[in-house]
Amino acid sequence: MEKIRLGMMGGGIGAFIGDAHRRGSRISNKYELIGGVFNDVYEAGKEFATQEGIDLNRTYATIDDFIKGELALPKKKKELKRFLLLRLTFYILKWQKMFGKWISCNL
Repeated sequence: MEKIRLGMMGGGIGAFIGDAHRRGSRISNKYELIGGVFNDVYEAGKEFATQEGIDLNRTYATIDDFIKGELALPKKKKELKRFLLLRLTFYILKWQKMFGKWISCNL
């Protein structure tokens, strides 16, 4: 069975709930974290991505960068199926409009 490809906002180094979600997804072996915005400080987000073996080209500084970057990928690379939100922001409605049912909100 093909894994569900997952993106995250938040959940980087030192984030308790992000770690809990990553552990849960690994236990089920149904998900693969492929990118996201992992920290407010971009360099810390890249450090986290490197530790997790995530492609730095799929690691973004802001959610706007994430949306633009993922939408700009060639069709065969547009593989993100879920985006896990780990904090409440005004972007939630924007993401739902752009990504529709792909969003899982954990508030």
